[in-house]
Amino acid sequence: MKLNILGCYGPISCSDGPTSSYLMEVNDKKILMDMGAGSLINLQKICKMEDIDMVILSHLHADHINDLFILRYYLKLIDKKIPLYAPNSPISEFDRFKDEECFDVKVLEDNMEVKLDDIKISFLSAEHPVSAFMTKIEYNNKTFVYSGDSIVNNNLKTFIKGVDFALLDGAFLSSQKLNRNTHMSSYEAAKTAVDMNVKKLMITHLAPFIDRKEYLFDAKKGSDEEILLAVPMLKVKI
Repeated sequence: MKLNILGCYGPISCSDGPTSSYLMEVNDKKILMDMGAGSLINLQKICKMEDIDMVILSHLHADHINDLFILRYYLKLIDKKIPLYAPNSPISEFDRFKDEECFDVKVLEDNMEVKLDDIKISFLSAEHPVSAFMTKIEYNNKTFVYSGDSIVNNNLKTFIKGVDFALLDGAFLSSQKLNRNTHMSSYEAAKTAVDMNVKKLMITHLAPFIDRKEYLFDAKKGSDEEILLAVPMLKVKI
């Protein structure tokens, strides 16, 4: 499995890259997780848009779905239909794409499992102000989890336990005086990964106005292990 970071920022894009979007390549299959603003630019540096086998939307906030509507234009032009997995709320956002002929829309549910050749993909709800889901991809005895946006909760702990690679939301610094019912801090992401025996952690959903050194410093308070920060166009073998 190879993870490509197309975009890693939130809730706004940065001068060096888009908001959240991640491409997982498994053999000849390409699974696109979230489609933040500007992400199609980086996707096309790796593959053609029509090569995507599946799109997964962790939740329907704008910084995770904006480029879906650009992809829609292209798929209609080439008369291609692809599977799209997404929550069905907020309904105002879901209605924007649920009936599009270019998407075979599947509504995400807890413990839902999908097979793509020999690849197993499963989903579990996250804890966020809107309906949100984590994604687990398993292939050839390797396991990857993308948390989407979430705070620490029992589902998250269960889902990431013992995985080879976890891509976790760590949008805040623990020093920030915020009402944290939306995202983890980088410290919380790191501490939870250690507690759940995650082999490798990458923190994402980074705010462009927070220095990366601050993110790493905060994360290191929760873990002595090597921690990666997501960077646009970074490629990681899992």
